[in-house]
Amino acid sequence: SLQNERLARRELEQKLQNQNADHLAQENHALRAQITKNQSQSETIKRYMLSKEEEFQSSEQARKELQEKYDVLELSIKEKTAKMRDIANLLPQKHQEISELNEKLNDLQQKYKKLQEETVNDNTKEILQKEQR
Repeated sequence: SLQNERLARRELEQKLQNQNADHLAQENHALRAQITKNQSQSETIKRYMLSKEEEFQSSEQARKELQEKYDVLELSIKEKTAKMRDIANLLPQKHQEISELNEKLNDLQQKYKKLQEETVNDNTKEILQKEQR
């Protein structure tokens, strides 16, 4: 009876070990499947992140190029604004110069008219004097 009990105990232990081994094998298989799935997802995520990084780099490059163009335009606008300001500052002086030149032109025109009149008068006197002789 003691021997039967030991034998039964051994058989029970063997049966439990076999069940444990089967259970561990199933868990191992499930874990391996999960690891494979996780690795696949990880690769997918890595590819996605790489594509997003490339998109970011591309958009960052485009942003830098646009910023450079903006900076060039801004500088050009500042230079042109400064030139326009200089021109605007010169306008009163130029208007004054034009007014002075107009006055000189008027004076010269009046002198020219006087000279014309004097010439006509002189010519008329000469003609009259010649006629009188």
